[in-house]
Amino acid sequence: MDIQRDIGATTDALKWTQKTREAFKGELPEAIALFAQSRIRVAENNWTDALNDLNELQKWLT
Repeated sequence: MDIQRDIGATTDALKWTQKTREAFKGELPEAIALFAQSRIRVAENNWTDALNDLNELQKWLT
């Protein structure tokens, strides 16, 4: 996911974060994929969705 983001393939990277989140629902890799998704959105200057992702990620702490 990070490599795809770095080469500018953010659409593909976001698809992989979704696939990972679905495959590992409720497990640690889901949270890691969500964090990767938020980083991609920050790189795109998509602050609203990045903040939504981080708020969702915060639920993993409780």
